[in-house]
Amino acid sequence: MFSSCVGDTRVYERVLDDCAWRTLHTRVCSELSIDPEVADHILRTIGFGQQGANQAEQHVGAPDTLRRVRVVLTDYVHQLAGDIRIAMEYTVRRFFQQGVSDADTDAMQRVLIIGEGARTPDLAMHLGECLAIRTQ
Repeated sequence: MFSSCVGDTRVYERVLDDCAWRTLHTRVCSELSIDPEVADHILRTIGFGQQGANQAEQHVGAPDTLRRVRVVLTDYVHQLAGDIRIAMEYTVRRFFQQGVSDADTDAMQRVLIIGEGARTPDLAMHLGECLAIRTQ
């Protein structure tokens, strides 16, 4: 879900159904033919991070499994960033100014990730890079 706030007041919400963590998990399992427990381990404990990456390669067996999961994860982050960008642009147009410019996007100060996906290591950093905004 995307929510925009002005001060302490929520002014806009948009459900991002295709960006749910379970959708990512299901996609990783089905597209890559990975056991759900292995996918869960990689997404929850390694994600984009380096901590545990070498051990994960040994644990999951196939040397390219982590790389393949990260390709799907990267695609997911780009899709999520696109959906969030659309919602941010709408919020800026609707509640800040009639047109959207780079200066207007400064009104959006940060993106806060909540939910299961928020625990994926370095996901916030990658999403923040895609959006060019502080992401937590």
